[in-house]
Amino acid sequence: MSGSHTEGKPVPDAAPGLGLPASDLLSFVLEEPGTNLVLLDTSGNTVWVSPAATTFLLTTAGLVPQKGQHFSDCLLPEAATAFDAAFIHARHNEVRDTTLSFTDQSNWRVRMRGVASNAFKGVMLCFREKVDAPDGLFPLQWDMALQRMNQQEDAAILVDLQLFIRMFTPEAARGMEIVLGKKIELGRNILDFAVVPGNTRYLEELFQLVFSGKAQERQLVCELPGSEVHLLLRYLPVFGADGSIAGSLILATKLPEDPAGQVQPATVVGHRWQFALEDTQSGIWDWDMGKDQVFYSDAWYRMMGYAPGEIGTSLKDYEQLLHPEDIEPMRKHRVLHANSPAHSYDSEYRLRHGQGHYLWIHARGMIIDREENGRPLRMVGTHVNITHRKLAEEKYRVLFHKNPLAMWTFDRETLRFLDVNEAAVAQYGYSPEEFKQLTILDIRPKEDQALVMQNIVQNGNSPINASAVWQHLKKDGSSLWVNITGFSFWEGHRSITLITAEDVTQKRLAEEELRASSERFKYVMNATNDIVWDMNIHEGQILWSDHYKDVLGWYLPPGNTLPWKHTVDCLHPDDRERVLESLEHALQSPTETSWENAFRYRRQDGSFAYVLEKAFILRNAEGKAYRMIGAMQDITEQQYQQEVQELELRIFALSSKPDTSMQIVLENIAGGLEQLHKHLRVAIVIFPDRNSEQTIGLRLPVGVQNWINSFARSNKDKWLKSPLRKGLTTHSLELADRKLLMAEWKGFEAKQLLSLPAVDNEGNLIASLQVFIGNDRGLLHAEWNALYRMQNLMRVLVLHHQALEQIRLANERFDNVMQATHDLIWDWNITTGSYYRSPEALRRLYGIEPGLVAANVHDWLGRIHPDDRAKVMEVIDKILADNKNDTFDVEYRFHRDDGNDVFLQDRGVIIRDESGKPLRMIGAAQDISERKRLEAELLEQELDRQRLISQATIDTQEQERAEIGRELHDNVNQVLTTTKLYLEMAQNNADLKDELIQKASANIILVINEIRQLSRSLMDPSIGDLGLIASIRDLIGNINLTRKMRIRFSCDEALDNLLDESRKVTIFRIVQEAMSNIIRHAKATEVVVKLKQSGDAVLLHVSDNGIGFDPNGIKSGIGLKNIRNRVYLVKGNLQIIAAPGKGCTLKIHIPIH
Repeated sequence: MSGSHTEGKPVPDAAPGLGLPASDLLSFVLEEPGTNLVLLDTSGNTVWVSPAATTFLLTTAGLVPQKGQHFSDCLLPEAATAFDAAFIHARHNEVRDTTLSFTDQSNWRVRMRGVASNAFKGVMLCFREKVDAPDGLFPLQWDMALQRMNQQEDAAILVDLQLFIRMFTPEAARGMEIVLGKKIELGRNILDFAVVPGNTRYLEELFQLVFSGKAQERQLVCELPGSEVHLLLRYLPVFGADGSIAGSLILATKLPEDPAGQVQPATVVGHRWQFALEDTQSGIWDWDMGKDQVFYSDAWYRMMGYAPGEIGTSLKDYEQLLHPEDIEPMRKHRVLHANSPAHSYDSEYRLRHGQGHYLWIHARGMIIDREENGRPLRMVGTHVNITHRKLAEEKYRVLFHKNPLAMWTFDRETLRFLDVNEAAVAQYGYSPEEFKQLTILDIRPKEDQALVMQNIVQNGNSPINASAVWQHLKKDGSSLWVNITGFSFWEGHRSITLITAEDVTQKRLAEEELRASSERFKYVMNATNDIVWDMNIHEGQILWSDHYKDVLGWYLPPGNTLPWKHTVDCLHPDDRERVLESLEHALQSPTETSWENAFRYRRQDGSFAYVLEKAFILRNAEGKAYRMIGAMQDITEQQYQQEVQELELRIFALSSKPDTSMQIVLENIAGGLEQLHKHLRVAIVIFPDRNSEQTIGLRLPVGVQNWINSFARSNKDKWLKSPLRKGLTTHSLELADRKLLMAEWKGFEAKQLLSLPAVDNEGNLIASLQVFIGNDRGLLHAEWNALYRMQNLMRVLVLHHQALEQIRLANERFDNVMQATHDLIWDWNITTGSYYRSPEALRRLYGIEPGLVAANVHDWLGRIHPDDRAKVMEVIDKILADNKNDTFDVEYRFHRDDGNDVFLQDRGVIIRDESGKPLRMIGAAQDISERKRLEAELLEQELDRQRLISQATIDTQEQERAEIGRELHDNVNQVLTTTKLYLEMAQNNADLKDELIQKASANIILVINEIRQLSRSLMDPSIGDLGLIASIRDLIGNINLTRKMRIRFSCDEALDNLLDESRKVTIFRIVQEAMSNIIRHAKATEVVVKLKQSGDAVLLHVSDNGIGFDPNGIKSGIGLKNIRNRVYLVKGNLQIIAAPGKGCTLKIHIPIH
């Protein structure tokens, strides 16, 4: 970027505060063309900023680095590396050009060079031109190229558009050290490796050709100790993902020598690079002319939209894809190339895509094999899709010729006009043909022609982007002042400059008038609290009063002038188009003398203020606006209150619609608050009951909803107990929560959470407004008031909704009862004697068609079974006479029309007047015939079960008696008989007396243990002494001592304190019976017994790994019957899971009480 050439160079007023003499600073400035200058010390810290650079940095970076501040603070983080790399070279007295990205996303070409004096050493930085965003450092196709490069022995180097080295092969690194004695490094400029140091012009021109899309070849002779090496250097353009040129690939191939020592031309060994390394946007083709076969790569098929092999291999098949207009030119071009000794081939034409449309193709190739007579045999090459380039060229042509500003191009060597647009013809009066006979000096005054030539010579043939104001001559001899913007570029071997000439004659005339009144205006600007401004329309500069900084926080440079672009950027994106259209309409209307508009304007801290702007428009004699003077008033508070009120009215209007759900209403409250406050995210939690909550918000992510629900469950008690029930509770968010919410909200960082709960008249929590704050400053006073208003509105709407919902549910329940109930609803008017019954229920329940029975209650009583009629009449008489009893419930039998009797249950209420006199009786009758039948069946089943239990008890007792008899007869009786013999023998044999008595004593002890074991199996006394758990452990321990099987037991120890003695005995007997069954039948080796509490019940699981059985295939034995009966008596539940070969599991559920 550079300013007008008429401005001159910035000269500092004083320099003592800079730490260097003013004379040194002046010498540094004079060495660097341009006005946007920044002086840095050797650490990169700012020393001095020119006035022009101050304005520039304000519009790009939003700040001006203060003395001592590092310059990289103005840049995007990703631009710091490029700055550091260039700065290091500049610090060592090298001139470096680089592209830097500023915080407004713009990219500028910057030149840095070292400066030094006796008192100071540092770097001077100059902003030169704005450029497009730099290409990515490592495009995907470059990585693919590098993989192929590393598989070859040839030397290859990849450079970007700034000529920085991005990739190289090991062979290239070795060759650079051998030939030039220099070490190649990533990031260095290829110009640093010129064969003749300092002579880089030839390389710059060469790369200009390459970057225009034309591959280049050069031969280089390198003298090494004792030999010469001949290299063929090829410079190939590399294309980016969008089809544009992204850099260049440099290939170095050693030329072979024949036996006579003559260097031979490069053969197909070198050619393979030119096409193997084409980027992924290219398609490769290989044409065997002798066989008339064409091979296409997979990339070619993808680019053209065909499946591999879908296109025939002959040349005729290929020509069928050509655009009809391109067939003959293509044939002529191919014949001309085949007869030419040149190897390379280059052409552009259209091919039909697989979807039917045509693509513009850039075809490049070369003949790699010929017969001895020169006839070509084989040709290889690539196709690149250049459709976007062709479209861009057409757009350029339209933009150039239809541009409202005068534009032309000229040859920098001959200075002749090459092309002009329609605006230039109209502005200068020459026809296009007359322009092309002129040079650019012919439209300049003689006194300016030498300066024009000096400017061209100084810039040379390097690209420039300059802007300046010049005086030009029209065909009729009159003059005009134009603002010239030029950009130079290479087209082939010719350097061309594109010029845009804006007529600023009126602007210069207005400048004098503006300058005359500016001094007076400065005094007026500070005489009001409004922000007063004065805009020079032609220059696009606005002079602001000091209140601009006081009210909006923006820094004002010396002179208080900021560019119009700054103002445009500060307009809110949603208001920008509307405001600019309104302003443009006012400026273009010759009769308009004033302009007024309200909009949002960005403050320095990033927030927006609502402003009302009023301005006067000053016009020249022709009615063209050249100046605006106005005042900006901050109306943020008034606008905010109005918007809050409008939000309330919208919510009330929405809630009044009967078909609008409460969720939609609450979503609009949350969404409206978020729209008013971009730094807030809002959700509303409602509590339908004490145990549930629901989070509502406008487009609220699911993850945020879940987080808020969990948060509300944890904090709702705190909200109710808080003294600020009105309510406000402030919550600090943990780092993990902040990260989670920021990920869900795609970048919005919640730094604080406010909860504003709402309660009903009984103090129950009904809703809470959850407000997430995303800035550091918190809330303004007006914002607090708005949140309290929304909190109260939310409470009113939720309570209103709850009341309506209760009414709706009551009506719905009544309607559903009336339509879905099987009862007969009746209404007896006692005063008149009329009797209403629901017709459908009358038919369904009583079997009576409506109208076939008298409405008189006495006729109705005649249908009641004679055995029940007196009971019903007694109930009715009693309730009519008893003022304290208003309800009745009676069961009776009723005779239907089909001859059957049904059991009915009739319930109702009586309505009395103030004196207690009965007026009406309303009730419902229900058919309970099925219930009566089931009650009878259940009674019979219960009797059957009791008989079975009694029989099982008798069977068990008989079995126990038999077992006791066997035990006494087989064990105890035999041992006692033996003991009796021992004692008799002891009486008769003095020698064996002691021994026999001891044996008798041992037998008696054995009998005692047998009887004790027998008693324990009948009724274990240890439950009362040891408790249930210890008794089960004792039982299992005794079985484990037999080593017949291994029993594992786990339990809840607290069960001993929860169960009564009856249930303890039941559980013990079940375990005992289960162990007995396993020992006798299961043949198990492992048994697991689990006893635990589950709510209000005890769960007993007994599992074994025995032989199992089919529960449905065999009859249950006494053991299982005993278990079932014991479970039934305590109202428990038994589940048996068993299968042959898979063991058996008993799952028993027993209530604790």
